This record gives sequence, structure tokens and C-alpha cells, in this order.
Amino acid sequence: MLIVLANTKGGVGKSTLAVHLAVWLHDRGFKTALIDADRQKSSSVWVAEAEPAITVAVSDSPNGCLSEVRGLTTTHDVVVGVEPGIRLVRRNTVSTLESQLRETQIELQATVRDLDRC
Repeated sequence: MLIVLANTKGGVGKSTLAVHLAVWLHDRGFKTALIDADRQKSSSVWVAEAEPAITVAVSDSPNGCLSEVRGLTTTHDVVVGVEPGIRLVRRNTVSTLESQLRETQIELQATVRDLDRC
């Protein structure tokens, strides 16, 4: 399952929520990974300190992020992603990522059944 925390505004708590969610899922027995695509890279530092057993990946580009997602979703139960709080994401980039994710058959939305497992 892929869970992405994203907002165009900075300072809304994406990194804080991502770290707490990743640790919470890990503590419940899920093999968990975190992808940090935010410029500040706070969540990757925090999660490594909070729970070293959580896999951490850092990405600075949409293609790098997609590559990490493809790999981690095949080896982990849950991948938590943190997206940047900047307004530079263009509509065509989002469309490209969305279509490529569909092609790799990655589940983009959590179902009630998935959430009940937590």
C-alpha cells in the first residue's frame, strides 16, 4: 500500500505526520518504508532516529521518486511518501507519474479493508 502525504503549502505537518504514521505502522507489524521527497529531508532524519528498522529512501526528482516507489512497494507492506511543500509540481509531471504508477499496478488508494488491518 502506498500512502502519500502532500500539500503545496509548507509547514502543514506532512513530515511530522509521515514519521508518526510510519512508526505506528511499523509497531503494528507492517514492513514499512518512508520515501522523503521534501527539500528539507526532515522526515528521513526523524524516522531514522525514531525507528532505525524502517527503510528510508530519499528522492530529489519525480523519476527518482517513481523508481523508489516501484522498488519499495514490491518489498514492503506499506510505503509512506512525503512530497514537497512547494508550488513547482506541474500538471504534466503529475499526469506522467500517475499513468506510470497505473502501469505498474501500484494501489494508489487505501481501501477500508486495508485500513481495518491497522
